[in-house]
Amino acid sequence: MGNANGALLGGTTFGEDGGIVGDGDTASGFNGSGSTIVMAPSSQFPKNGDLSLVLWINAATIPTGTSTDDILALRENIAGTPVSIAEIGIGGGGAIYYRHESGTGAEGQHYHLFSNAKITAGAWRHLVLTRDTAGR
Repeated sequence: MGNANGALLGGTTFGEDGGIVGDGDTASGFNGSGSTIVMAPSSQFPKNGDLSLVLWINAATIPTGTSTDDILALRENIAGTPVSIAEIGIGGGGAIYYRHESGTGAEGQHYHLFSNAKITAGAWRHLVLTRDTAGR
C-alpha cells in the first residue's frame, strides 16, 4: 500500500494455484486459523473517502448461522485493545459483508452491507469493493 510494507504472520504460504486455470500467476495460502498479512499502519489507510479493494478468495468452509469469518480487516489499537475500523468477510450461509466505522464512540457512523449473492466453499470468487467519497 503506497510506500508502506506489510508483514506475513502465522504460516502464510506462497506459490499456491491461482484462481485462473492455466495462468502462471500464483496465490497466497492461508490456514484459516492464524495466517495473516499485516498491512500498513492504519494512519496510512483511507478510513473515509475513495477506496477500492480487489480480492480473489477460495474459502475452504462457509460459516453457518450468525457466525462470520473476516477476509480482510483494518484494526487500530485503542488503549491497547484492537478495534475494527473496516472489515470484509463471509457471513453465515456465504453472504459477503462489508462493515465500516466512521468516527468514534456513540457518535460514530456504522455501515453494514451484505451481498445477495452467496459464495460456496472450494470455488474461486472475485470480490470488488468500491467506496465513494462520502465514505459509504
